[in-house]
Amino acid sequence: RLCSLPIEILHDIVFYLDTPSFVVLASTNQLLMTLFYDDHVWLCRFQHDFHTLTTQDWKQRHMALYRNHSILSSRWMAGQVTTHYLPDGHQDSVYCMTRFGQHHMISGSRDRCLKLWHLPTSKLIMTKRTPHDGSVLCLAVSPDSSTLITGSSDATCILWSLPSMRRIGTLKGHRHGVLDVCYLPDGQTVVSSSRDHTLIIWHQGKELYRLLGHVGPVNSVKVYDADHVVSASGDCTLKIWNVRTGRCRQQPINHGGFACVQVDRERGLIYTGGHNGKLGIWHVDTGKCEASLPGHHALIRSMHRFGSSWILNILVTRSRILSAGQDKQIMMLDFGHALQPLDE
Repeated sequence: RLCSLPIEILHDIVFYLDTPSFVVLASTNQLLMTLFYDDHVWLCRFQHDFHTLTTQDWKQRHMALYRNHSILSSRWMAGQVTTHYLPDGHQDSVYCMTRFGQHHMISGSRDRCLKLWHLPTSKLIMTKRTPHDGSVLCLAVSPDSSTLITGSSDATCILWSLPSMRRIGTLKGHRHGVLDVCYLPDGQTVVSSSRDHTLIIWHQGKELYRLLGHVGPVNSVKVYDADHVVSASGDCTLKIWNVRTGRCRQQPINHGGFACVQVDRERGLIYTGGHNGKLGIWHVDTGKCEASLPGHHALIRSMHRFGSSWILNILVTRSRILSAGQDKQIMMLDFGHALQPLDE
């Protein structure tokens, strides 16, 4: 009787079945088995269950994609992970990491070197000794992945061409170490924050504005949208700046001091970590603290959406967590081992 129904009705029925039930049902009839291998069925299930859109490149591959995401989700929930360290690591503490494309990562260290890694194979692609006179404290890749900027304790930023890692410029303006850098969506404008209490907006290698207002080290800066950045300082203030005018928009207060910041533009929220060990959630429009979540007992230094030494930076992808620290090593927690490669 079921097989006598119009195919559109069958599509709707199997859509509401869980995967194990769908597998059992498909094994009972050739028509249902054909439906089981229908790519459109798995496209609908994938978009519904994982709230993710796919591109034309994934046509005829949605069953495999659904399988990978199901296994990956289960591993995240259960903590099933393969752990290993990236070989040929740095010679000193690793301070920063950033994604480069879908499958690569760049790390920076107190040893003044940059390293380019291929994540699926954990192989080191390139080591670049920088001309910085101090530690590489921060780095960021442009939206089009064509350039890299590094910030150092020597108070300078260096621009690099990617993927060649060729030096193309130096930004000088800060009086003390550069603690964080970020690119605006246009890919031509960079914002740097420093221990000298200031932020500088650079456009095509030239200083546009120097943002004054903090009275402590500006530990972190992140893009909120095309016109605004958020800065977090040890002076207990969080400021939202208009990068077109240089004006400060908001400054919520945190009595413990801010060490890091992340933004959630879709929800209009800002997440902060600081010396008081609490995760703060702030509303952009009102500047009010929506929640203060305890849990840590010391400084929160790094956050991302989703031992025996200090962990100085964490990088999260869809299937991996990478942590880097004072022990000179980069540790990879791989939730996607033995799966077909996923677009991350």
